[in-house]
Amino acid sequence: MNKQRRSKLIFPLFTIIFLLTSCNLPSPEQVPPPSDVQTAAALTLQAILTPSITPTVQATLLPDTPTPTVGPTGTITPTYSVPMLKVLEQTNCRTGP
Repeated sequence: MNKQRRSKLIFPLFTIIFLLTSCNLPSPEQVPPPSDVQTAAALTLQAILTPSITPTVQATLLPDTPTPTVGPTGTITPTYSVPMLKVLEQTNCRTGP
């Protein structure tokens, strides 16, 4: 190979390799500052240790309403057989019905 042809091949090759690996380069891991970690831990403990205040709900009496009755329901059964066709006459499958 001559030098000019080799240089024409090397540049696109390195460009493709660079583009393929550019998304996979290691980056420094971002660690949250210690104060944020301590704040998150303190808020978690506070949420766990604080008794939850649940509002009391008073039961209210509703007027009697008739409950709907459910009639008989149909049962759907799956078909386990594979549809088969047996042709006894000479046919042309390329034409429609």
